[in-house]
Amino acid sequence: MMDLVRTLVFCWLLGGQALLHAGARARVTNQLKLTCTRCHSFDVVRAQRLSRAEWEEELAKMSRMGAKIENREAVLDYLSEHYGPARLRSGIITRNRAAH
Repeated sequence: MMDLVRTLVFCWLLGGQALLHAGARARVTNQLKLTCTRCHSFDVVRAQRLSRAEWEEELAKMSRMGAKIENREAVLDYLSEHYGPARLRSGIITRNRAAH
């Protein structure tokens, strides 16, 4: 019986973590869209396909231009994961920077 309880608690914790990550991801996505679309459409972001270092440079440039970027590391993680060159190479995203 204790094994069942431990298993259920473990699964509940894992599920809670997944929900927490999903909630954090949604907050970063919303923040990113609100911040970026003050000056340009989100298509500009989607078309980039930059490496993490390039996204870092891009965030620094946008900050110098007045963008208020909260939770910079989370934003950088999100941009690198969803709009990095690896997604392009994997065939998940078929657009490339030259096309835009």
